[in-house]
Amino acid sequence: MADEDYQYIRRWGRHMGSLDYYINDEIERARTDGAPANAIFRRDDGTWRTTDDITDPVLRKQFGLPDLVGQ
Repeated sequence: MADEDYQYIRRWGRHMGSLDYYINDEIERARTDGAPANAIFRRDDGTWRTTDDITDPVLRKQFGLPDLVGQ
């Protein structure tokens, strides 16, 4: 297991105040599902939200994401 994969799941989990065990479980699920590298969390319907779904400029900056042009 690489500690560098699914960095945004880690960041999102910390942002939401999740405990480490929950974040690690979510990362394992992402690996099993073959989630995109920029996944942030798994929705109830089994799909993965990604950093592409983050539109708040402040949150994007906190996550080290580029500004969205034209938004």
